[in-house]
Amino acid sequence: MKKIISFVGLFAVLGVGIGEAHGVAMSAQVRRLLQEKQEKIEQLEKCEGKKQGWMIAGISTIGLTAVGVGVNIAQASKSNRLSDEIEMEKSTLERHQNELNRIQNDIAKEQAKKAEEERKRAEEEERRRNATNGNDGGIETSAVDGAIGEKCNDDKGVWFTAIEGNNKKCSNSAGEIVDCKCVENVTPTPGQGSGGGDKPVEKPKASETNGRVVGGACIDEDIKKLSPYGWVSGTYIQVTEKANSNTVLKARCETKSGAGNAVPCNCKATGCDSSKNFELGSNGLCVKKAAEEKEEEKKEEPMDASVNGTGYGYYDIDGSYKEGSDCSVSTAGEWCVVFPKYTVQGKAVCNNTKGTYNVAISSEQENSADGKECWCKMTSPKKSSWVFWSTYDDSAGCADNCAGSCALYVSGDSAFRGAVFGSAK
Repeated sequence: MKKIISFVGLFAVLGVGIGEAHGVAMSAQVRRLLQEKQEKIEQLEKCEGKKQGWMIAGISTIGLTAVGVGVNIAQASKSNRLSDEIEMEKSTLERHQNELNRIQNDIAKEQAKKAEEERKRAEEEERRRNATNGNDGGIETSAVDGAIGEKCNDDKGVWFTAIEGNNKKCSNSAGEIVDCKCVENVTPTPGQGSGGGDKPVEKPKASETNGRVVGGACIDEDIKKLSPYGWVSGTYIQVTEKANSNTVLKARCETKSGAGNAVPCNCKATGCDSSKNFELGSNGLCVKKAAEEKEEEKKEEPMDASVNGTGYGYYDIDGSYKEGSDCSVSTAGEWCVVFPKYTVQGKAVCNNTKGTYNVAISSEQENSADGKECWCKMTSPKKSSWVFWSTYDDSAGCADNCAGSCALYVSGDSAFRGAVFGSAK
């Protein structure tokens, strides 16, 4: 029973080898070896059966007769030969199994070699794909026209991202290829970035200009803001940054539709509300029609220093800028403030007369070329004394800002307004 058990174990091992062989592609040689193996197993099973039968027969008759002893001896010799044959067959099977194992190892090595080649091929393909998309630290530039934020058209313009489709292609700071256009005569605003690096110049979003274009009709939103001043319709004009900061709209326009830039602009009146006694003025503003003079003397409205103005205008002393959308000024140094029931006119001077903020003096004041001291005076509907506003760093700053300061503070500062109104005669 000991040999039988070990033989069964051998068959189990060989069975595993056969199962594994079915898991790979079998060559003709492998199939031949498996067939021979199966035949040897069948022969061994027959031999083992005969051996067991003879051994049982010998044991059952041993010791009964002298003939029985002789028979048992003969059977024992025959059993030994069978054992030798079995051992020989086992050696043959082992050689076949070793050959099969070698073939399986060769197949496994070939499969591993192919798998490694496939892995290297996939890595090379991924590297090439990343290089094309700019993911390996560089940007594929052979198919692009430029980079967002860099100069273009012989340094006359800057590459902008195109919100709407465009046939030009640029790389941005993220390494992406985007639609772009070359925009000339534009200076990037703070909201657009400075260009290059991680701050590419981008086309202003639609919300920044909201459809406003220089020369185009003023949008309803802006006409509504200007309607209290008589506007019914208008067109956009480009203005300076300084002028834009003092307008009601403080709007920004494209220089032309799709230009991708944003410049300061204002709405020039083309139609005024005649039902409210407005007419179109020569400077593109809506102004009140001149009222017919009545024979009887007009009743003068009392001036209330506690009430703020609703608008103002001014004309810089140096003549560099005039703001007259709320009320009219015609001479350099003039200013005006609109109140609910009347409009105040005044003038400003810059000289070297020292003063104290918010304090009026009785002496007359005149402009001087190097003056840094700003003085304000009301001229209509009453005449006031000169009231001191402030000292500027230099005469140029005073000439450029004094008139605007007089208008702004008479309109919105009750203390300064009270000093001017309070000194009126």
